[in-house]
Amino acid sequence: MQATVLPKGSCEEVFYTSSDESIASVSEDGKVTAVGVGVVTVTATTLDGNKTAECIITVEKEEKPEATATAT
Repeated sequence: MQATVLPKGSCEEVFYTSSDESIASVSEDGKVTAVGVGVVTVTATTLDGNKTAECIITVEKEEKPEATATAT
């Protein structure tokens, strides 16, 4: 996830937070990592707190195909 702050000259330093670290974590540079299943909001906030943006992310369980075997 990458935040762009406009207009130029505004506080451009941003930090990221996750509403639920048990579903998804977010690094200082905005990389989101799925941890569990559910819905989480990742928020980007300028260091001065004047601007925020949110992204709602749904993490679903990965469906793995069933193993099959054939005899010859």
